[in-house]
Amino acid sequence: MPFDATPDPLAIPLVPQKTSQPPVRDLLCGARALIARPEDWCVLHQGRTASGVYVQPWDQRAVQRCAIGAVFALVRHNTDYEHPALHALAAQVPAKALSEDDRQLPSACQVAIYNNASSHADVLALFDRAIAAA
Repeated sequence: MPFDATPDPLAIPLVPQKTSQPPVRDLLCGARALIARPEDWCVLHQGRTASGVYVQPWDQRAVQRCAIGAVFALVRHNTDYEHPALHALAAQVPAKALSEDDRQLPSACQVAIYNNASSHADVLALFDRAIAAA
C-alpha cells in the first residue's frame, strides 16, 4: 500500500457489499488482473493471506486468489455459483479438462476444477478466451 495516501486499487472491503455489477467483460478483465502474476494465484482456496491462511477473496488481507476467488473478490460475495462471469469462464474450459459429470456441476465448480488441475498460464489463457468471447 502506498505511503502517500494514494488509494490502493486492490484494497477490497472486509465486509461484502452487493452493488450493481460491471459488464461481464470488465469483470473478467479485473479478475484476471488480480491473478496476473503467479504469486497472486492459488489453488484449492478462493483467497489466502501472505502466510497462507484461508480468507474470503474480497478480504483486504488476501494476496492470492484462485480463478473463482478473483471473480468473487470483485463481486464481493461468493454465493452465486452461476454468476455470468463464471458461466463465461466455464464455457471456455477445454472439453478434455472436465468429465461429463463435471460438466453438470455449477459453473463455479467447473472453473474451480480447472483452476486446481491447471497451470497459472492455463488459467490466464482461460480468462483470455472468456474475455475475447464476452
